[in-house]
Amino acid sequence: EELYKLALEQRKARERAQQRLEAEIRRGAKPRVNSKSKQIASELGSFSERLLARQNDAKRAAARRGPVGDSEELTFKPRINPNSRKILKSRSHQRHHHQHQH
Repeated sequence: EELYKLALEQRKARERAQQRLEAEIRRGAKPRVNSKSKQIASELGSFSERLLARQNDAKRAAARRGPVGDSEELTFKPRINPNSRKILKSRSHQRHHHQHQH
């Protein structure tokens, strides 16, 4: 009985909170940005300007690194399960055989 009352009260509290939130949304809640945030945003530039600058930085960094194939930093060597190799080889063989028949 006591747990039932507690659960009912909690549900009603959630419903009231949801109703308050929906009412605020209907009123057109307008968040305010403080002056410090506005100052920082103005110094950073627009989103598209920052994105373009970041892309340009990435291109310059890639150009400095050189071609990907020559990079010694690429050390990942996947371990492929022998069964997977057999399946891949079998599929490749089947495709090759199928292409030559048609």
